[in-house]
Amino acid sequence: MDSPLANNCLNLANLSVTFDNNGTNTEIVEKCVEEASQIFLFFSGIVLDKYMSNDAPYDHNDPLKIGREVISELYTFAGREKPRWWCERPYGECVDTNAYHWFDNLDKDLFKTEWKGDAFVIHIDEASHEVNERLRGFKAQLNAKKASKSIVIRNTKEFIKWLKGVESLYTEDNNKPTRRMRKLLRKRL
Repeated sequence: MDSPLANNCLNLANLSVTFDNNGTNTEIVEKCVEEASQIFLFFSGIVLDKYMSNDAPYDHNDPLKIGREVISELYTFAGREKPRWWCERPYGECVDTNAYHWFDNLDKDLFKTEWKGDAFVIHIDEASHEVNERLRGFKAQLNAKKASKSIVIRNTKEFIKWLKGVESLYTEDNNKPTRRMRKLLRKRL
């Protein structure tokens, strides 16, 4: 590529993709890597044309901005509405990945949980340093504290609001949350 702008964007784009590591998903990823689809060629052609014409909506702090704009154009071109979860801003501004992670953990019942008075307690049967690492995923407003091998969340109203912030995206990815999770999200505080 001749454009230094395009080269810088490619160097800045650090994509992190996760999926359940099972045979089906592995085959899908391998197929995507092996075979270039026509939509990918069309998408990349539009992106490269924008870079080469110096018409790219470049933002040093948002190297994927042009990709979002081109995908948005493709939805318009196809005459389709963008999905509900579509976000015009950088992913980190649209989705709290820590909230999504904890929504997933709680929905899958990976930890024993209970209400103790006004606090929500997540019992984590792991080493102390691992509990500390998991505690870092909670934002300060939740007032989450370590208590032995548990995490105690004192600001439960904000905690439920935090989880509700990713509910629609989680539902898009994984279908309807479990009954236990829906009950937690409806909890009146």
